[in-house]
Amino acid sequence: MKDQLLRNVDLRVNKSNHHQSLYASMAYNTFFGIFGKLEMIKKGGKDHFLDIELKLINYKGILDVQFKKNIFTKNYASFDIPKDEDGNLIESTLILNINVGAYIPDGTQKKLKLTTSEIDLSAIKKIDLSKIEHLIVNRHLISFYGYPWENLKKRIDNNPADLIPMSSKNGVHDEEFFYRNGPDNVLLRIIGDHALKREVLFDSGTCHQSVSISIKS
Repeated sequence: MKDQLLRNVDLRVNKSNHHQSLYASMAYNTFFGIFGKLEMIKKGGKDHFLDIELKLINYKGILDVQFKKNIFTKNYASFDIPKDEDGNLIESTLILNINVGAYIPDGTQKKLKLTTSEIDLSAIKKIDLSKIEHLIVNRHLISFYGYPWENLKKRIDNNPADLIPMSSKNGVHDEEFFYRNGPDNVLLRIIGDHALKREVLFDSGTCHQSVSISIKS
């Protein structure tokens, strides 16, 4: 069995200037970290999120990584509760799905911070967060044009002429999703964000998931 490397997230911390380390990895040869402020409030005897702020910090690398919206789900991040084999909610585990991608200068502002209104909380509105024991952060990589791997593959399968135009933006090649060996020899990489479901690594060898132990009073 593979060892799990765990970190602690303290859900008792409700200070507006405290951001805890949630995730760190590498994409586009850039090492980056994601930090979160998770403020709680008790309503009706249950704990709920009052305020959330996520920050992304780039450390090393040429291209900056940013929070990137999935053009199909229209969100940057979402919380979810996993289910067991019988379809029952596992209320001791909280999943945070975060969409990230490279920032290519195109007149838009770099997205390095998310606030509560930009995070989909619909799946956990009725969940008592005081029961949470594990926080799993899943990083989903989004292409230059806002496509996750499965949707990008489907588009190119249906429209092969889109392969080369979708592989670059403003003169920058999307190396996480496409392989190239010359201007006319471009291939969609075999392993993309679908690797999450198969529990194998991306071909860049970087981690797409982190697991934390939550600390509560």
